[in-house]
Amino acid sequence: MRMRVLTPKEFARTYPKKKSNVVFIFGSESAFIRRTLELVKETWKVPPESIKDFYDAEDVDLAKISDALTASSLFSSENIVILREAYAFFKGLSSREKESFLSLLKKLPATTCFVMVDSREDDVSSSEHSMLKQLASVDGVAVNCRRARSGELKAWLRKKLAKMGIDDSSLVEALIEASGGSMEALQKELEKLLTGFNKDSLSKTDSVSVYDFTNAVLDMDVKAFELLNKLYSLDVQPHIIIATLESSLRNILLWNVGLKRFPPFVERRFKKILENVGEKRVKELYEKAIVLERKAKLTASGDVLRKLLEGFVLDCIWPALKI
Repeated sequence: MRMRVLTPKEFARTYPKKKSNVVFIFGSESAFIRRTLELVKETWKVPPESIKDFYDAEDVDLAKISDALTASSLFSSENIVILREAYAFFKGLSSREKESFLSLLKKLPATTCFVMVDSREDDVSSSEHSMLKQLASVDGVAVNCRRARSGELKAWLRKKLAKMGIDDSSLVEALIEASGGSMEALQKELEKLLTGFNKDSLSKTDSVSVYDFTNAVLDMDVKAFELLNKLYSLDVQPHIIIATLESSLRNILLWNVGLKRFPPFVERRFKKILENVGEKRVKELYEKAIVLERKAKLTASGDVLRKLLEGFVLDCIWPALKI
């Protein structure tokens, strides 16, 4: 089997079930790298003394790596060997040493896991690709933690959306912005959208309506809640509205921490939807938020507003959609 290249999320989902003897982690996303290493350790269930980490070693040659990989019999349980700055190590090997190294990886005992990590920030994608190509004959997993460039993200997303019959640049930009430039976050945004619609595909009408609404709230557009009415006629699951509202309303909250009363622009937008969900229910939620504030001794009215908006979304918008 060839080495598979996965995102951190894909790796976390599949690795515990199909753990591999060889794991290659590359990229600049240090948080993902740390999480991936922890997952490897958890999956193999090894004690700290069974982990050989060459991170601080000044000189790491092939002989030391070979000894560490073949010394599993010295340990009472399974064994993990971690090599940092793997690309520099691999690049420094002669052709014969590379062959010997790859042969060693193919013959790893079932009790041993070899983890190669390379976390440089500079652009070495072509070199990493060359290294992966040579490692492809090994039955292992490569985890891509490198922060993708904007162009790469757009190309990937356009390809995904094209399969759904969507060619919408505004949707692409909105998803890219929401992802913060992270491939993992972008996959999450796309999954959230599709899961919310409970579909394997997404029509342009669906996507534009949802993102129009989000952007309208963010822009403090008076027509924001009018757009919600358009969503009533779509086959939209309630939690997509909630998921979409969440980020938008949180942004509004940032502008209101410390205020003493309900901001007028929020009040105006609520009035648009109050006609549909009932002003009495919202008043009850507001009173509940005040009680929560007193119990928690919260000083920022933004916390009260947050509690109100959370209840408003869950208790008012959801039932109003009646889906």
